[in-house]
Amino acid sequence: MAGLVLVFITIAFPVQLDGAWVTMLWAGEAALMFWIGRTNKIKLYEYLSYPLLFLTFFSIIQDWSNVYEISESNSSFHLLWNMNFFTSAFVIACFSFVFILDNNTKYRTELIESDVLRKIMSIFVPTLIIITAYFAFILEIGAYWKNIYYQTSIKIPETQDYGGYSEYNYNLNSFKFIWIVNFSLLFISLIAHLIIYLKRSKVYVWILQSVNTVFLLVFLFGCLFNLSELRESYLSDSNGEYFQYSIYYIFIRYISLLFVALLIVSMYRLFEYSGKKLKTLFDILVCGTLLWILSSELLQWLDIFNADDSYKLALSIFFGVYSLGLVSYGIWKDAKHIRLSAFILIGITLLKLFFYDLANLTPISRALILIILGLLMLGVSFLYIKFKNKIFGEKPNE
Repeated sequence: MAGLVLVFITIAFPVQLDGAWVTMLWAGEAALMFWIGRTNKIKLYEYLSYPLLFLTFFSIIQDWSNVYEISESNSSFHLLWNMNFFTSAFVIACFSFVFILDNNTKYRTELIESDVLRKIMSIFVPTLIIITAYFAFILEIGAYWKNIYYQTSIKIPETQDYGGYSEYNYNLNSFKFIWIVNFSLLFISLIAHLIIYLKRSKVYVWILQSVNTVFLLVFLFGCLFNLSELRESYLSDSNGEYFQYSIYYIFIRYISLLFVALLIVSMYRLFEYSGKKLKTLFDILVCGTLLWILSSELLQWLDIFNADDSYKLALSIFFGVYSLGLVSYGIWKDAKHIRLSAFILIGITLLKLFFYDLANLTPISRALILIILGLLMLGVSFLYIKFKNKIFGEKPNE
């Protein structure tokens, strides 16, 4: 009878109410049912809370799809101070209450520990918390920048050649993407430290490392491109016809790099926590990421100083210097995979040099780059000869 009453109450919520109120009532009901079931050891109430948790999750997804519609005619939005975010925060609080109560040793018994369904839910509940929290903030960030974008609308009157239209600051779309990526890097880094603090299973570590790698690639392929677009806008249109571009268009790059550094630190801590498995892959990933970011940084400053026509020469020299640095680091740390990565980079640099760079360089530039790369490879050879005993494990001649 109690179960039937609860079912009818649950059905009555969407009949009498709509939108956020239904979601919050279902979330509160789920937390209440779990609390009654766990504290009083009544399986029925706890089991009834499980489908309510999922029902709440799907309800808030539906709410998100309906409420975050920002348009030019409806562009009034207050970041983190709106009913949509309050609903998300309440749902997260209810999910967190269930999670904390489930991990409270005071209410755990041998029967609970051996219950398969409860073990499954102990995995799904924190997953629901993470997903809900992530998208709650991501949607707020997206709506905030979309609101600012529509507020920059400038009505261009109709002329003889063109009809009337609206002009927007399209760079704000780049800012939107960049800050979504920045928050994603921060969020996943905090989750990594939380997993280490709570001493969760190693399975969580490998899942999280995969997610970390995906976000890192999104930054390298997507975020750096948008950062370069902002730089181009600042350098070419600092006093644009319709909008003013500030130094923030350049400075945002270094804010993003701080979030990347935080992500790499969290990845390193996760590898230490898991026993340093796949450490080789992590080292190669970090070396490749550092090469990509520093190359992008070099191109930025060449562009700022109007020397972007020398980027081929500069990149080839930088690749050679970076390879020498990798060899030195690989010898110092006795890391064979780092040294092999350096030789692969040298090979790629030589291929780039002979098949791409030399065709468009002046004779002086060709001679300069060949001399510099020759000296760098000579330095690599010197290091291998000097430290061959350490590298190849040979015994010195007596």
